[in-house]
Amino acid sequence: MRNHAGNGFRAGSQKGFSLSEIMIAIGAFVAAILIVLALSISLTRMNRETVDRSVATSLGTRVLERTLREIRTSDVPVTQANFWQNDYPTGSPLATGTVRVGTTDFSYQITAMTVLSGGNPVGSLAPDNRLKRVSIELEWYGGERAGYGRTSTRLTRLVRQGEEW
Repeated sequence: MRNHAGNGFRAGSQKGFSLSEIMIAIGAFVAAILIVLALSISLTRMNRETVDRSVATSLGTRVLERTLREIRTSDVPVTQANFWQNDYPTGSPLATGTVRVGTTDFSYQITAMTVLSGGNPVGSLAPDNRLKRVSIELEWYGGERAGYGRTSTRLTRLVRQGEEW
C-alpha cells in the first residue's frame, strides 16, 4: 500500500535496523573474532612445538657427536675398548644429562647396542669390525604436555669399529 507521498512506504514506518538484527550481527561478529583468536592460539602452539622439536633434534645431534668424539679421541684406551665390548641399554645408558636451551630443559639418554645378525655381532668375524647402534632419546616438558602430546624425539646412528666416526 502506498502512502500519500507515493514513495512506497507506509505512513509511520522508519528506515534502519531492528534490535534483533543488530543483536544477530554482533553475535556473528563476536563468533568470528573468537574463531580467529582460537586459530591464532592453535598456530602459536604448533609453532612452539615445531621449534622445540627442531631444537631437540639439533641438540641431540650435537650431544651424540660430542660423546662419540670423546670416546674416539680419549687418551684412555679402556674407554674405546669398553664401548666396543659392552652394550649400554636403556637401564644402563652410556650417558645421561640435561641441557637448558632458552627456558626449556632437554633431558637426554644415550644408549649403544651391538648390532646382531643371527645372534652374532655383525662384523665379528673380522677383527675390529663390529657395528653399534647408538641412539639418543631427548625429552622436554617431562615427555608429554597438555595440548602438545608427546614431547620427545630419538636420533640413531650406526657406528662401525675401525672406521672414522
